[in-house]
Amino acid sequence: MRTLIQTPLFPLPILAAVLALNLGSKGGCSVSPECAAAKARVALDCKEGGDPDRCKAAMEFEVEMCSPAPAPTPTPCPSGTVAVPDGFGGKTHCEKLPDPPTCADGFPPGPDGCPKPPILNCPKGEHVVCRTDASATTICGCEPDAPPADLDIPHGEGWTGPTAALPRLVETINATLHEVFACASQDCVIGDGSDTIGVEAGWLAYDAAQVRVVEALRAKGIRSGFHEPHHTDELCAYPAGAEFCEGYKVITDGGKLKVAFAGTPGVACAGPDCRKVGGGSYRGNWTFVGVPEPARACADPRPSAPIAKVKPKLFNVGVAKVTLDVAFLFGPDPAYCKAAGWTDGRQFCPVRPEGAPDLEACEVEFVRPVTWVATIDGDSPAPGFLYVVPKNSFVVGRVETFTACARTACASGTVTKNADGTFTPAFP
Repeated sequence: MRTLIQTPLFPLPILAAVLALNLGSKGGCSVSPECAAAKARVALDCKEGGDPDRCKAAMEFEVEMCSPAPAPTPTPCPSGTVAVPDGFGGKTHCEKLPDPPTCADGFPPGPDGCPKPPILNCPKGEHVVCRTDASATTICGCEPDAPPADLDIPHGEGWTGPTAALPRLVETINATLHEVFACASQDCVIGDGSDTIGVEAGWLAYDAAQVRVVEALRAKGIRSGFHEPHHTDELCAYPAGAEFCEGYKVITDGGKLKVAFAGTPGVACAGPDCRKVGGGSYRGNWTFVGVPEPARACADPRPSAPIAKVKPKLFNVGVAKVTLDVAFLFGPDPAYCKAAGWTDGRQFCPVRPEGAPDLEACEVEFVRPVTWVATIDGDSPAPGFLYVVPKNSFVVGRVETFTACARTACASGTVTKNADGTFTPAFP
């Protein structure tokens, strides 16, 4: 029996592609009109006994028309972004890359990650602060907690008291002492009992213990502090809405440092007497009246304008000397002259009348130095308001001249000695 082997009429790769397309179209998927026309051409040109070249061309055309379109080349994302798939259709969109990691000090992590600051046990009232220098070295230390400014009280002068009163903060003070020192009785010793009053270290421990109480009160929103400078044995705390500050001696200073609780006295009290009436560490109320402004050398009123006039005068003509005086006048300002001490209604006046307690200070501030230029016998007077000239310095009949200046104002004049020994001044 003879077996016949029939060689395919068309190249196998093209035939395989056409079969794949044809098989794929049977799954219910729609094809484009171009693809359908190409398939019809294959059916027509590839019949048995047909022209192989025409069939090959039809099959190549079908592959071209029915193959899926190549995916479009995505547009590259700009710098700092990355392409992220949309999840359908093979499309992508650009998203911003996350910021590079940084450590708490603002620097990027090193090979071993972010630096770990050392664990510091800062004392109460202080907190850990870490800073990084230019060489990326992290340095940590303790810094004091700054209390809100409105919870502090003025420290030093400006207080009056104590005045006898009844306290309002007894329960708050005692509760705070319990919290800070974990004490339940008057005999509670602070620390290990080694700190004693009478030596500097003991005073420092005393102050530090009071500071802890003040900080705890401020943490509760109570305005508090110390009304006396240096080593003080009392703290002061304001009740809500009060204009006075309650004083408490919360730490005893007799030997070892101990907690002193407050009590409600039977009657209003102040100072150590509060202990006798059940007040415990309460010491009465203090009131801040303010610190007066430092007294100025020249008090009010003060000239509001520069020197307006200069008035020379010749006086004290004695046997041996003559005195030239110059008055520098401010004005026109009758209100100032009246406030400065003149009662005659004048509009121009010196900075102060003779005898005023601040005359010297006001002249120094607003007038001096006064300088003289004189031709009286070639004398060179020293700076000052007065120029005392020996009488024998004047020559009979000769006109002697002078000029006196203060700041921006000057006065000039002449003095003539007469034959009878009198003097004739001439002041323009």
